[in-house]
Amino acid sequence: MYKKGHFGIKPIKFTNIEYKGSDGGSVLYIDYSLSKLLTQNILYIAYREPISVGEIAKLFSVHRAVIEEEIYFLKENGFMINTSADNYLTNMLLFDVSLETQEELHRLYTNAAEIVCDKYVPVIIDKIKEIINSTDYFIPNDDLNFFLWSAVSFSCSRKLIFPDQSLLEPFYVTRKDGSKNIIYATVLKDYRYSNNYELYQNYEDTEFYINSNEHYLFRVWLFNSYYDNRKKGKTSLYFAGLPDLYDFMKNRLENDTDKDERMERIITNGFIKKCDSDNYAVNMTFINKSLNVFLDLLPNMPDELISFNSDLDDIVYNLCKEQYPPHIQELFRHSCKNTINSGSVVVRVLDKLLQKGILKHLNDTQKQTINMIMFIE
Repeated sequence: MYKKGHFGIKPIKFTNIEYKGSDGGSVLYIDYSLSKLLTQNILYIAYREPISVGEIAKLFSVHRAVIEEEIYFLKENGFMINTSADNYLTNMLLFDVSLETQEELHRLYTNAAEIVCDKYVPVIIDKIKEIINSTDYFIPNDDLNFFLWSAVSFSCSRKLIFPDQSLLEPFYVTRKDGSKNIIYATVLKDYRYSNNYELYQNYEDTEFYINSNEHYLFRVWLFNSYYDNRKKGKTSLYFAGLPDLYDFMKNRLENDTDKDERMERIITNGFIKKCDSDNYAVNMTFINKSLNVFLDLLPNMPDELISFNSDLDDIVYNLCKEQYPPHIQELFRHSCKNTINSGSVVVRVLDKLLQKGILKHLNDTQKQTINMIMFIE
């Protein structure tokens, strides 16, 4: 039982705020909307059972009106639900498990990564070497190592998966901005891990494109991890300069009145690099194919990994289920599907390949755009 003022003195903090699903017509900035400590702590307090506004206010030692304002926003946008007159319950999945469970998950994910490296990565590399010489592929400095980082991450994230991707759709929340998705966050812990925990955090597999805009016929896929040095968060990418990069590649910046500002943006974010005093080169892999066409070229999940994947899903669910509240357990059960292609496994695959010398270390310039591919559609 928490005492009055507890969360005002010792607040918890979220990390890895992510979502699965779609954006709306006007993007709700999820990473920004849930960035305040007060917001995160309200969600944490109301996660396991409904709680009233007054009780939450006492745990912060703040006026009720402060909490009411926060809860109004959270409820309006689907992050909380009203269970009775004055009681609220968090409507998102928080990863908040014990140290012992975290350690066992690390062992399971690491073992899965080893199997992926052994059974699947070699066929990825063979396929990439087969297709890489086509003019459809641009790789900065023709660096095969640079492209393999992205190809491995992309293949593991998008091909190690069962065909049915509708399992989570019944749990999608329709938000005020028109988006439909599920929100995930990890509760940051202060206990000491036996492994390099930081290495396996801050991952995100996502896509970025501009809906219904014939001026920008591209899509960007990215996998954020410990190994890159870019700012995290999908919703920041538009402002990071991807449309500017596309216009640069199409020679559409030369007469733009905002050319200097737009050039500065893509230089700062590492999308282009200076070659000499007057010239810049693109510093990102791009492919003159659609994402789906490239995806179809890559090898499918080997049969022996299919049964392993199913067994791993069951093990992870049974290990963790008691640490999730009743109203979240069914969502958690479905979110455990395809564990083998989760960021938790994919980032360990990269780590294993780096240890084995199959992938080589990256320089600071490469880290700005590693595991990013622009598909010209």
